[in-house]
Amino acid sequence: MPLNQAAFARCVNLSSEAYYCMHHKLATYAELDSQLTLEDAFNLIELHHVSTHNDGLLESLKNEFASSR
Repeated sequence: MPLNQAAFARCVNLSSEAYYCMHHKLATYAELDSQLTLEDAFNLIELHHVSTHNDGLLESLKNEFASSR
């Protein structure tokens, strides 16, 4: 069953990048507003994507190793 994207609420006064950073606790609103640039936000998002991907790979390897014992 496909996910109904229209069912989810969206921020209309906040960029998707700012939302992503705050939702995943990568930065606060105050940091995004006063200290970080848009490039910083993109870098934080990329870091989060890479970390999440690598964590998933490590978990798969752990499970594979555990099941082979």
